[in-house]
Amino acid sequence: MWFSLACLLVFLLVASWCYFFLAKSTYMINAQVDGSESRPRVEKTLKPSASASDRLTELRSYVSGSESFEDRKRTQDAEVESTVGLIEGGDLNSLKGNTEALAAALETYEVDDTSLDDATELAINSNDLSVTTRAISAIAKADSPYADSALMEIFSSVSDEQAHTQIIRQLNSNSLYSETSQWMFQELSSETVSSETKYQMAEKLVTAAIIEGQGDWSLAEELEYQVPYEVQEYIKRNLEIARTTGR
Repeated sequence: MWFSLACLLVFLLVASWCYFFLAKSTYMINAQVDGSESRPRVEKTLKPSASASDRLTELRSYVSGSESFEDRKRTQDAEVESTVGLIEGGDLNSLKGNTEALAAALETYEVDDTSLDDATELAINSNDLSVTTRAISAIAKADSPYADSALMEIFSSVSDEQAHTQIIRQLNSNSLYSETSQWMFQELSSETVSSETKYQMAEKLVTAAIIEGQGDWSLAEELEYQVPYEVQEYIKRNLEIARTTGR
């Protein structure tokens, strides 16, 4: 009998505990659904660090800065115009430190006998290829009988193949006995001149021989025996093309 009472008491305690647990759980679920139980909210304010704020300020200042794009462009245009004014006055040496403006100014610069030496020195001594090539173009357009001599001097003083190609393209030679043609004959034997540049020289010589021969191809055909072996085949091909096209 006592044992039965003890078992009943234990059963009642377990049942009471289960009921209490289920009731509390149901209450909490209902409270979350209908909002009857409110939870305190933690307000958080995110503030950027001082360094991040400074960087943001700098970025905004850079993007919308006090100087607009139009203002900066006007300033750059004024600098170029000023540079053009200086270079048109023949004062090339004073612009050596301003490579970008100098290259832009050389686009419209007109070389004459008085500024030919300065332009030649600029092309030779410049460390910027854009300045060298623009100086070469300006010299090639110069109204001077010494322009070709200046170009040949530049050719011998610089090693860049692009500059070499540009110079050969600009040289004038209508006779195999001209100073320019004789100079090219010498350069054909140079080990410092690229094969591509030598081919261009050979093509110039073929053209000069055809012009000078005035229909007589013997002068042009003799070129094969006057040039290094490296360009002999190239000259043969050019002569064949010239015969076929009539020029």
